[in-house]
Amino acid sequence: MSSEISLDMGSFPNELKLLLALIGLDNDSESFSHVRKDINNIDWGKFLQLTRHHRVFPLVAKNINKIDKKIIPIEIAKSIYSDFRKNTLQMLHLSAEMERICESFKNNNICLIVLKGPVLAKALYGDVSFRTSKDLDILVPTEKIEMAGLLLQELGYKTEVNNTSFKQKGNHISYINSEKCIEIELHWKLNPGDRNEPEFKELWERKRLSPLSISSSIYLLGNEDLFLFLILHGARHGWFRLRWLVDIDFMIRNGIDWSIGLPLLKKYNCLTVVGQAIILASQLFKTAIPNDLEGLTKNKLSLNLAKKALIFIKDMIVFTDLPKKLVPFFKYYSFLLLPSSKRWMFLLNLLYPNIRDVQILTLPKPLHFLYFPLRPLLWFWRLSKSRSSISAKKDRQKRASVG
Repeated sequence: MSSEISLDMGSFPNELKLLLALIGLDNDSESFSHVRKDINNIDWGKFLQLTRHHRVFPLVAKNINKIDKKIIPIEIAKSIYSDFRKNTLQMLHLSAEMERICESFKNNNICLIVLKGPVLAKALYGDVSFRTSKDLDILVPTEKIEMAGLLLQELGYKTEVNNTSFKQKGNHISYINSEKCIEIELHWKLNPGDRNEPEFKELWERKRLSPLSISSSIYLLGNEDLFLFLILHGARHGWFRLRWLVDIDFMIRNGIDWSIGLPLLKKYNCLTVVGQAIILASQLFKTAIPNDLEGLTKNKLSLNLAKKALIFIKDMIVFTDLPKKLVPFFKYYSFLLLPSSKRWMFLLNLLYPNIRDVQILTLPKPLHFLYFPLRPLLWFWRLSKSRSSISAKKDRQKRASVG
């Protein structure tokens, strides 16, 4: 771990420090001894809540066996083992359905790559039960998306999305089989938005056969493509679940061919977010930083992004359910994740007039060029009007409550 990296984790609650020590036990056998002094001050209910929120109870269940069993109260240990057993059944259930889906797609000549779920658990941890998953994520070529959707419907899945308009936004459509209680995310892209990424043809050429294949061919992403995908996915979500960082830790420990991986990460402008991830993993789990990536930890933006992600990790903040006060913070965080060229384009778009400017100030066509220099003033006007409206609404509510 680079001595130059410094993240302030002093405000972390004792429960989170204990959880991190248990997760990082394989990387640093001494890490657990540093938190033992605070064992008497642990809120065990909160500790259990953290293991569930961060989806790391399978790994915690495994590592509890490596420490003095008297440290963890027996009822808490039983709950963690119970969660682990339930997850094992869930992953076996998903594995069987994944086999059925892949067999059907193969018979209908649709190329399919499984992105996460049981194949990821097996590839990283050697056992499907050591990672959690609530659904199956599959990737197909863009031109096959309608056919894939119809096939899923034949297999008992339903969606509320009209998949003829799928290209308009996002990168996947959700399908649900209520009878089997399984959700499938049908992807045509790895990432949402207009971020550059490998074409399906490239990914298919580098795919791997999963050892979970029995009667059908189950494929997953090539190792370096998988690293790229997991890095971008975790960063986009603010790493609010430690499970995603644990995946990165295990990928680094299992070994990556950096002669392939680094050029791939450079090509798709991901070095900054890779730096963020390895800074977080090295600080939280004592992950050993590969020599090829050591330089990325010195990137100031990577360090800044890592510090911002700590807020989501520490306070168990789910990015899809942000407190209102954190919305601007997350927007700024998301902006910093963009490649520099995309950030410039984003800023330029902010200066470009839109329909709301016209609604505030209608100018004759020959004077439309004035919308550009006037846009900051029009934006400020909208902001002031919005705040006044909110303040007036609060006053009315206050008067109504008094009355």
